[in-house]
Amino acid sequence: MIFITLGTQRFPLNRIVDQVKELRKTYKGDIVIQNGYTKCDLSGVLSQSFMDSELFVNYIKEADIVITHGGTSSIIKSLEAQKKVIAVPRLAKFKEHVDDHQLDICLTFEEKGYLTVLKEDEHIIDKIEGLKTQTFNKYISNKRDLLNDIAHYIKQVGEYA
Repeated sequence: MIFITLGTQRFPLNRIVDQVKELRKTYKGDIVIQNGYTKCDLSGVLSQSFMDSELFVNYIKEADIVITHGGTSSIIKSLEAQKKVIAVPRLAKFKEHVDDHQLDICLTFEEKGYLTVLKEDEHIIDKIEGLKTQTFNKYISNKRDLLNDIAHYIKQVGEYA
């Protein structure tokens, strides 16, 4: 099963829904989407705008693959469940968010070897195929390191602002 979470931002993330239409043609397993405010009317896909935390975590646990927007909570919950994760950062140029902070977050997790990021010129089907041979580092929650990484990032951004 593939679980896709688009988060609860009021900005749509249509890029993923458009690609899931193509994925549905070839992927034979179940696809569940927590679509938030993104319109999602796909045949053969279970979609729910919002779900409580318990249901959300259950879908993550049941999933073989989690495809998530670039929100840290969704990413970390998926990694803690030791799932293969494809992160799709919301991008300002597509009016999916006000800035590109999700791109920075996703790339940091990718650099650490925890997940793979779907870049804007890539297709989700190719990323899923790539997961078959890709291995990832095990994510171990270490809030102190995470806070240090965030503080370092904020300092870097401040130097360029």
